[in-house]
Amino acid sequence: DEINNAILIKATQRDYDILAGVLREIDIVPRQVLIDVLIIDVSLKNDLEYGVQWFLKSRGIKTGGGDMTGDIGLNKTDFGLAEDAMLGSDLAGFSAAFFSSGGLRALINLLASETEANIVSAPNILAVDNHESTIEVTRDEPTISSSQTSSESTSVTQTIQYRSVGIILKVTPLINESGLVTLEISQEVSNLLAQTNVEGISSPVFQTRRATTNLVVQDNQTIIIGGLMQTQQEHIHTGIPFLKNLPILGYLFGSKGYATNKTELLFAITPHVIHTREQADALTLEFSKKVKTIEKILEQRGVFADKGNSVKTGE
Repeated sequence: DEINNAILIKATQRDYDILAGVLREIDIVPRQVLIDVLIIDVSLKNDLEYGVQWFLKSRGIKTGGGDMTGDIGLNKTDFGLAEDAMLGSDLAGFSAAFFSSGGLRALINLLASETEANIVSAPNILAVDNHESTIEVTRDEPTISSSQTSSESTSVTQTIQYRSVGIILKVTPLINESGLVTLEISQEVSNLLAQTNVEGISSPVFQTRRATTNLVVQDNQTIIIGGLMQTQQEHIHTGIPFLKNLPILGYLFGSKGYATNKTELLFAITPHVIHTREQADALTLEFSKKVKTIEKILEQRGVFADKGNSVKTGE
């Protein structure tokens, strides 16, 4: 009975006891993992122009045992790295390192002190053991899929489709009996690169970067993944305000050129294995408290003052 999630058994007492024992063994609640994700966009300039991996290595933080000290005076304890920490290992386009929660904060503070480090998103998702979960931070970009010109007039009919661009992260957790979590990670980062003209129709050019890998982490341990970089050129116009925009003579008071902006995306992924219903209830309560805190902050800023809206939790 699928509706009531029940099985009707007609058998002898001996066979029934055997079947009931088998059902008790296989009818268990599937294990779940709460996956915290922190997406950080790091501007690669100055000492970070070759990437975060090279920057950390240049500070004396390297793979293997021994003291990990450098110019910044940090060691393994500051970063929460294990003796056998893996840092800067190439994994199908990735570079990766394991951190504790304190080590993650130290890394973010270090990057923020050296360059621009912006948190793009901080989603979390509850995943079932051995089932894929997807996190998307995207936007829809319009594209012209077809264009027709009427034979009786000069009117043009265009068909518009939308394509999602942004960040798509797919994670499949596999939990073993010792508490280790194998993460099958598939990452896709896409963006609108430029506009091109095809047969008189303006068409967008998209750039897509993909990478996949498998990693083994401990429960509550953070894995930081990087290595996907992007370079963009921006048109700039500098000079004396107002005068640089004068027709004909404006070039005397300003200059035009291109600026190169290189960035790298870092993904901090932390799995939290949920063993009992009590743990699930505790996580739900913690999330509810966070939402209420956000609600209070928004109310203090007057976000709900005019519309009278509110965020309700715990229902």
